[in-house]
Amino acid sequence: MSQKHKNKIQIKYENAINYKPDLDNDYFVSDLLQNHLKLRVLRSGNKVWVYDYIYNGKRKRHTFGSLAKERKGDGYTPSQARDVVSNWESMRKRGKNPLAELETDVRTLTLNTFFDEEFLHLSFIKPSQTVNQQGKPVRLGNSEDEYYAKQKIWDHHLRNGLGSIPVIDITTKMVANWFDEIAKATPSHSLKVIGLAKYVTSQLLLRYEQLDNLTSNKFDRINTQEIRKAVDLSRSPTALTPQEFKAIWNACDEWYNKVEGLYVKFMMLVSARGKNVSEIKLEDMKQMNGKYMFNILHKGKPFPIVLNDLAEDIYLQALEARKQYPFISPYLFPHYVYDSERNVIGVTAKPMSKDTRQRIWRGRSTKQVNGSIVKAVGGIKGLASMNVPTVATKSIHQIRHTYATNAENSYEAKDLLQNRTIGVIDKHYRQKDFENSFKLAEKQKEIVKQLLN
Repeated sequence: MSQKHKNKIQIKYENAINYKPDLDNDYFVSDLLQNHLKLRVLRSGNKVWVYDYIYNGKRKRHTFGSLAKERKGDGYTPSQARDVVSNWESMRKRGKNPLAELETDVRTLTLNTFFDEEFLHLSFIKPSQTVNQQGKPVRLGNSEDEYYAKQKIWDHHLRNGLGSIPVIDITTKMVANWFDEIAKATPSHSLKVIGLAKYVTSQLLLRYEQLDNLTSNKFDRINTQEIRKAVDLSRSPTALTPQEFKAIWNACDEWYNKVEGLYVKFMMLVSARGKNVSEIKLEDMKQMNGKYMFNILHKGKPFPIVLNDLAEDIYLQALEARKQYPFISPYLFPHYVYDSERNVIGVTAKPMSKDTRQRIWRGRSTKQVNGSIVKAVGGIKGLASMNVPTVATKSIHQIRHTYATNAENSYEAKDLLQNRTIGVIDKHYRQKDFENSFKLAEKQKEIVKQLLN
């Protein structure tokens, strides 16, 4: 149930921050102290300020920031939001357009300008941390990894193209041609790219009502269903063979940084995502009933993982191996900094980035041979492929396929992989091998015999 308010109330931060979203629709809360000021509670749970007014006989709405405890980025406290609307109202009462300057500006506004100056600073996007009433840290916004990934996608696919064009000049044809090129080159990645473009544009139009009246989100018009189907068909789950699994395990011992090798081993033992394992802090590891355990977060929800004896041994080895590098990091598997000779010269206070995790697994993706750039298989995967060549074609995610395939059933696989839905497991993780198909064929024969008797 949403916490809707039909009558005007004095909006206070300590109350408004807890307004519950309606999962079906956004709703508005009108402020008692300032006419035409409303707080819009989005279905996502985010809360934004709206100036709702009449000018020249037409009703207009202008979103100008988010609810905040203090003025920062796009955030406004209730008192500050009242001051902003009060200034606009004084102009409107004198017969002037309160947002005339803004309406002129929106015609030249580009996605790049909004992305750089506003989107990256939104409270639910920019990584930050606060503490709850119990004094425990609470992460706000994206993770550092997610934040960096958004910037990387934008710079590579949008900045020098559609991002530099005034939003009102972007046409559906432009977007369709742009998306077709990306989809042909990298189908699965193209879905992430257009997803980000859609989201950024929706946030822009939400905050600039005048621009929303002039144009629409052209990225919404692109049908990605066929691409999604093609990507799903190409993602047939493939479990590692015992030989491949063992080769990877042994290659971890050969890796030049023992802590990073143990990071991969730990991942292999707890069947968690590499990102989740890289974000484990030393303080996250607890003991309960004589067993070590920790929680990982997936889509904002915690999953407890208890260490078996093998995983506990790797955990203790990692604590010991960290001493080889006298640098302090809050993370169990730190993000090390290297010189050109592969010597550890420092450690960051942040978790491993996606690039670092990929370097450990597959090394640099390209290298120069006789002056030409060629694909290369390095990292722990490269070491393992020297003994079992088929490892060279495997992704680190196939460790999870292996657990899902070897589980007794889909319910067990779901828990092993810290997922919440069986459908995702069956679709993307569990490999249906020949033995399974053979059993089905025998079952079909049995059913036919019974029907014919």
